[in-house]
Amino acid sequence: MSGAVSSAVARYADGTAAQIGDRVRIEHGRTAGIVELVIVAPDQIAEWGVGKPGLMLLSEPFGRVFWSLDNAQDPVTLSSAAFRLQADIRASDTSVLHCCLSPSQEPAMPIPTTTIRLPDELKTRVARLAEAEGVSTHSLILDAIAEKVEAMERRQTFHAEATQRLQRMEETGIGIEWGDMKRYLRSCVAGENAQPPRPKKLRN
Repeated sequence: MSGAVSSAVARYADGTAAQIGDRVRIEHGRTAGIVELVIVAPDQIAEWGVGKPGLMLLSEPFGRVFWSLDNAQDPVTLSSAAFRLQADIRASDTSVLHCCLSPSQEPAMPIPTTTIRLPDELKTRVARLAEAEGVSTHSLILDAIAEKVEAMERRQTFHAEATQRLQRMEETGIGIEWGDMKRYLRSCVAGENAQPPRPKKLRN
């Protein structure tokens, strides 16, 4: 029995819902792969030009390969489900970010879903960039979120350290005069071998 699509959910032959990050086997179990994208929505099928629902897999020696869910002669079989983070661009202007646990890790409470609403213009730009970079739209979205979070965390760390140093300077009265630091920075920009200014007592 081959896989199937019911209510826009892709399922393996055993009825398990297919999810990004699943470890699977193709070619009658001879070749391993990882699910990179679950393609079921009409706009996804059109975007990828695959003609039918299926799974986009990362598998050696193919690299990226599409495997149809109605392949009765050689269906995709699930090996194991791992923790995965999934972002799908649906037919509407809403992108849904899913955080899923493997069956052995699933809690009793329902898994929460974060919804990201993308304007049509931004959605088009994301799809265009993803195609140009040779990656899926969900990968591009996840990378963008990760980069933004890292940048904000670095900025927060910088401000926290600056606040601590200012507090320490106010408590001790020891620091570096701005005029001294400005001359040092100008010397560095000019390529001079300047010595950094030393902290000193700024007030009694």
